[in-house]
Order: sequence, then structure tokens, then C-alpha cells
Amino acid sequence: MKKTFQLLAFVAICSAIMISCSKEDKQKVNVSLLLEAGSTIERWKYDKEYLREAFSQYNHVHTALHEADDAETQVEQLKTALESGVKNIVITPINYDAINSSGLLEQYPNVNIICHSRLIFNSSRIDFYSSCDIEEIGRLQADYLVQQYMASGKETMTLEMFAGPSGDNTSTGIFAGAFQTLKPLIDKGYLIIKSGKKEYQQVALPEWSRTAASNEMKNRLANYYTDELPDLILIPNDECAIGVINAIDEQKLIIKKYPAITGQDNSEEGQQYLKEGKLGMTVDLSVKEMCYNTAMVVSSMCQDITPATPNSVNNGAIDVPLIKCNIKAVYATKANQ
Repeated sequence: MKKTFQLLAFVAICSAIMISCSKEDKQKVNVSLLLEAGSTIERWKYDKEYLREAFSQYNHVHTALHEADDAETQVEQLKTALESGVKNIVITPINYDAINSSGLLEQYPNVNIICHSRLIFNSSRIDFYSSCDIEEIGRLQADYLVQQYMASGKETMTLEMFAGPSGDNTSTGIFAGAFQTLKPLIDKGYLIIKSGKKEYQQVALPEWSRTAASNEMKNRLANYYTDELPDLILIPNDECAIGVINAIDEQKLIIKKYPAITGQDNSEEGQQYLKEGKLGMTVDLSVKEMCYNTAMVVSSMCQDITPATPNSVNNGAIDVPLIKCNIKAVYATKANQ
């Protein structure tokens, strides 16, 4: 019978080691890590580094790392991992629909599935979720936009909204948190959306990329704005925000002040845009804390211990236990706002 214990906060400093087992490693792999490759979004390389660091403190955990840039590759990696006989899988799903459609999780009911950062929706096979309060990210972004509106002294301001792809649960969560805050001002006519795009499916980008965001911004500027820019722009992360900023810069307008633009991840490039006053704010996720949380949960499950947590999130099929890391808003300096 599985024992339970209360999750404890901890901080540990460990030298990084390779997660992937070497040929000399005689221990059998008991954890497969299926992560996004990080070739397009900077933050994923930090997840890999911090997971290396965090897992290095658990001698009974032996891991194999698999990275993918696309959902199809990740599903193949999941299949290989499951067929290898591994008993614990940590996955950052690139597209949870693709995983569900494969039916793989149901074929291996005795394997523990731990979602890292992103959740697999509509599956009863998820044992644990290590992430943050996803909707709080959106609320922090929306709070910033509302503050900019209130401080402007204007009766109305224009707003455009963007969201991440629908195959990622964080996309819908961030947008839901933001829209809940913005909706009253939209409904009362204080925030005007010239494009008319305010439903999630209308604003969801096909992928987390600056190219997709840039193309969509160019389209909206061409069709709904003439020699002007929106006052406020809700964007889910730094990568997409940079794409929108690039589209604005290509307009060759005389810009005294950039629109109030949101982001997430507090990436190195995003920090530079904050300093330049092109990005108004970003949300910093404690990625290191999240990775240590993930490692702690996995370590427990490798010892047949189910961690206890007061938090959970419904994925459309079950309430999944959730351990949350901290998040905080990071703003542009006052001189650049």
C-alpha cells in the first residue's frame, strides 16, 4: 500500500550531471524524461539543466532523457519509453491531443505519469502535475494592462489579444485568467478590440513562435489599424511578444511609446526588450523550483510513495494532484514605461 507524506519546500545546490545514463551505468533506468527540445523557446533549456541538477541528489533515480521538437516525435519517444519497461515517465506534452489519440497511456496502466510544466488534458492516466498557477500568469498580465488603462486617464483604449496553441493546456489557462480580468472593461466598452477577436479560438496561435505571432500582428495592423497601433496587447509569452514587436518595428512608424505589451518566461531576450521599453512586463516562473518539485515527486514514486499536496487541477477527466512553484511579475523600468 502506498504511503503518503506532505510535500516539503527545500532548496538544494548540486553540480549538474548528465541525465542520460552512460553505457557504463549498470543501473536500470526507472525514469524516462520526455521534454521539449528547446530549439525555439529559450526556457526549455533551463528546465533540462535544472532537472539534471535536481535529479543528481537522488541515488535511487536513474533517468533517460528524450527531447522532441514536434508532437509526432514525442509520441514515438513515449512509445519507446513505455515498451522499455520503465515505471515512471515525466513528460512536458507538446500536444496532449496527440498523446491521447495514440492510446499509449491506457495500454500501460501501471506506469506513473508525471506532467512537468504542461498538463495532459482529458486523460485519467495522469498521476501528478508539477507546474504553477497557470491562470495567475494571465491575471498578472491582465492586471498590468488594466493598470496602464487606469493610469492613462483616457475614457477608452484599444486592445488586441493573442494566445498560445490549443494543444497546450497552459495556453487556455493563461488566456482564461487574463480574460476574466479584462472582460468587464471590454463589455463596458472601455477596452475596444478593433479586430473583434476576443474568443480563445480566434486569438490562439498555431504554435509558440515569434513567426506565427508576427504574421498575425501584421495581418491585424493591415486590416484594422491605419498608421496607428493598439494601446494594449495581451501576449502569452516572451517569444510571441518579440514576434509582435518585430511586426510593429517593420511598420516604420514614428513610435513615441510602444503599446503596453505583456510576456512570460523572463527570457534573456525579453529582459533586453524590457530595458528598451518595447516590452512592458513579463512573468517570471521559478523554473528551478518547478524542476526540483518534479524531481522530488518522481523520487517519491520510485520508492512507492505517493506525495500528498493540498492542490489539484481538473484535466477534464480527473482531479490531478498539483505542486506549484512561485511566479512573479517583472516590469520595465519606470524610465522606459
